[in-house]
Amino acid sequence: MSTAALLVFALVAPVWRRWHDPVGDFVLFGLVSTIASPIVWTHHYGVFLVGSVYCFAACLRDTAQLSTVFIVCFLLLSNFAVVLGSYASNPFVNWIYSYELYAGLGLILLISFRLRHDPAALKGTHTPHLA
Repeated sequence: MSTAALLVFALVAPVWRRWHDPVGDFVLFGLVSTIASPIVWTHHYGVFLVGSVYCFAACLRDTAQLSTVFIVCFLLLSNFAVVLGSYASNPFVNWIYSYELYAGLGLILLISFRLRHDPAALKGTHTPHLA
């Protein structure tokens, strides 16, 4: 059910938010399809590097500052916490071991709702002219 809900969200969110950015749509669906997969290992989260670069560029374009949510998600996704591996077998605290899942969902929500997607960025009006 969660896989179906995430995939429907990835298909509906760009239409609902009236995106005019096919790159953002592609990045969002790549991130969501990774999270929605029934079996995801740590090396599968490599696609979040592309999502982080896109989100970093969009944060700088939209607000001229980085979001705290982006920084926390990026730090959690880019590091492997070996210490938390000892808690993986404990059923009461093993949810802490899924920190990559939570950081990935945070990055998906940040891309989906906080960033603006305007047609002017697609036309290239924000790019500097090279001489």
